[in-house]
Amino acid sequence: MNEYLVNFLAILGGITILYIVLNTLGLPSIISLSITASLSNNPIPFSQLLLMKIRKVDVRQVVSVYIALGKAEISVAVPDLEIAYLKGNNLTDLAKLLIAAKVAEKPITVNEASEILSTSEK
Repeated sequence: MNEYLVNFLAILGGITILYIVLNTLGLPSIISLSITASLSNNPIPFSQLLLMKIRKVDVRQVVSVYIALGKAEISVAVPDLEIAYLKGNNLTDLAKLLIAAKVAEKPITVNEASEILSTSEK
């Protein structure tokens, strides 16, 4: 076989394997979520998003709630949202509760909102 053809096929095979591995890990979606968060002035480190993905957290939901709370000028930490998600809380309801508490001028923390939601679901 032609040496160039062999090299081309080896490179093509390597690129294909790399593409499959990256898609299996969900990296393209994590990259786009990282860009989205940065463009909304609520940056989240890529490594943090990757770790959430590894822990089986719905990264898209965490990012969208984090952005919504940022736009409502409510300061939250991403790990707090992740913990609330892992506790089984609906993050959309959590965001609504935090926003309502701010509007009522009685702000609460993510942990307090999470406890309220956990209690109301029982």
